[in-house]
Amino acid sequence: MGATTLKEFGRFGYFESQWELFKSGHLWKLWYEQYPNLFDDKKLQWAHGQAKYGYHFFEWMGIILLHTATGYLPMGGNEYRLRPQNRKTRQLDKIVSLKALDLIEHCLAIYHCQAPDLLMYAPDYSDYFFCEVKGNSDRLSEAQLNFYLDLQSTTGKPVYILYFFRVKQGGSGISGLQP
Repeated sequence: MGATTLKEFGRFGYFESQWELFKSGHLWKLWYEQYPNLFDDKKLQWAHGQAKYGYHFFEWMGIILLHTATGYLPMGGNEYRLRPQNRKTRQLDKIVSLKALDLIEHCLAIYHCQAPDLLMYAPDYSDYFFCEVKGNSDRLSEAQLNFYLDLQSTTGKPVYILYFFRVKQGGSGISGLQP
């Protein structure tokens, strides 16, 4: 019998100033320079076009936090859901089973939701886990919960939930992620 719950990676605060610096381009450019092994040119291209709306802020913070905590490398949802024929596909084939990839590719049609935001993997491809990143009041839908539980059962790997919440300036947030 598969797991009936998802694991929470944690709840972490962020500052409004980080959000604003990300949207203005200052913070994502800094993170791109500071973490070249985490953010490739494709992620830079997405940030350049979408960060001004606040898109990808929580995912980028999640990538840094998860990498710092585990040493694992990220593959974003669009990179592993769409399976483009490139370097990331070759990496993906070393990490996830074909059965799991089939489930991921059909999750929208079957479960009416997308795959988790991140697939984090060991640099030697020996281990991995999935992580859904939620910011502020965003919560898992019933469809996501059902799909993620089936994904855990199929892969034998956890699907973590990582929550971010806004804290007042000067409060307790995330150290090391401030500019």
